[in-house]
Amino acid sequence: MKLIKIEINPIDLVLFRNERPFTAGETHIAKLGPISPMTFEGAIKAKLLSAYCEKEGVPIESFQRKRGQSEEEFKDHLNKLVEKHDDLKAILKVIGHPLYGTSPEIRVIGCFFSRSGTEYFPLPNDIVKVKGGNKNITKVVPREAFPLIKWDHRDLNLCLSDDSMSVETATGFISSDKLKKYLCGETIEADDTVQSDSIFCIERRTGIKLKGKSKTVEEGLLYTAEFMRLHKGWSFTVWCQLSDEAIQKLRDYIGKEFLIRLGGEGRGAYCKTDYRDLSFNMDNLISEVNSDGKLKIYFASPAYCKECIPPTDLIERLLGDGNLKLKLKAALPGKPLLIGGYDVARNVEKLLRRWVNSGAVFFYEIESESGRVKDDLSLPITYPEITSSRGLDTAQLDLRCIFIGRW
Repeated sequence: MKLIKIEINPIDLVLFRNERPFTAGETHIAKLGPISPMTFEGAIKAKLLSAYCEKEGVPIESFQRKRGQSEEEFKDHLNKLVEKHDDLKAILKVIGHPLYGTSPEIRVIGCFFSRSGTEYFPLPNDIVKVKGGNKNITKVVPREAFPLIKWDHRDLNLCLSDDSMSVETATGFISSDKLKKYLCGETIEADDTVQSDSIFCIERRTGIKLKGKSKTVEEGLLYTAEFMRLHKGWSFTVWCQLSDEAIQKLRDYIGKEFLIRLGGEGRGAYCKTDYRDLSFNMDNLISEVNSDGKLKIYFASPAYCKECIPPTDLIERLLGDGNLKLKLKAALPGKPLLIGGYDVARNVEKLLRRWVNSGAVFFYEIESESGRVKDDLSLPITYPEITSSRGLDTAQLDLRCIFIGRW
């Protein structure tokens, strides 16, 4: 397994629509929605399959189930294609086609705004804004001096600032250097943050609904869609987890530089891949966390948990040396995010699920005296990882990009 980065520069506007039902004439504005890792993952997998089909002369629509076609008929059709074409089986397994019942070996764990090669991460939820009209920001931490609160059958501490200041949610992004500073327990200033209006602007475009095959307009069915336009110098950077097989197929069929169709309306974007193994060096952080006897985890990407809090025993396994025991002290999951999508292969809508949004922060105390965070822990943490056994079970848990820090 390898972690690489891909820089993505939209050629024009991009559309990331939210999951609210939208029909021209009923809801007239298609609002800008979350920038989901799954959107970028789907675009990269579609590009790989398209490049293979173009090279081998196979119609790409052959890999989508037709309306009214049963699952068995669809699989029989695909098996006949696999028998005829070399390398097709490997390609379908890499992209996670339902023919094989395995998850993809291409997994985007994070998509971030970037400038001059530097990623910008969502502001952690324990960084808040001081009320009163000024631009000061401060940090909240669990306070044991106050009564516990009951939340989802758990007794948790309130998170409060160092003094009696009234605070509210802060917004924005911080660079990778400032994120490292934050994870090490250092103070983040207001000038360290970048607001979204410095990164992109929203442009509204008006359209009208067209009738099926005739493409004639339907009277009165106007709509407006919100598009994103990145400011000059800004792009997206995708962190992509790949198996060795997936890396080889990307090199063979699409190379280092390529074009994809991204987001709603399939707008074009130029991609440049850096195949070097991505590392996030955090010298001394692990030893400092073990010395403190407490830690926090920060979600840099949306994560799916059946509950809005990741299972503590899983966090112990991911971080620990086998003896680590943690106690959840406080949680700042933020507002949940609804993510669905479309299963292109099966030609059906995906189940709409409630995800924990990026920026979420969870505070833990190390309970076991002998337990430690393992010294060779690599960041970021992702679960489940792509392994040589192929396939992931993301039905219950999908933790894409997690960092640990001090509090």
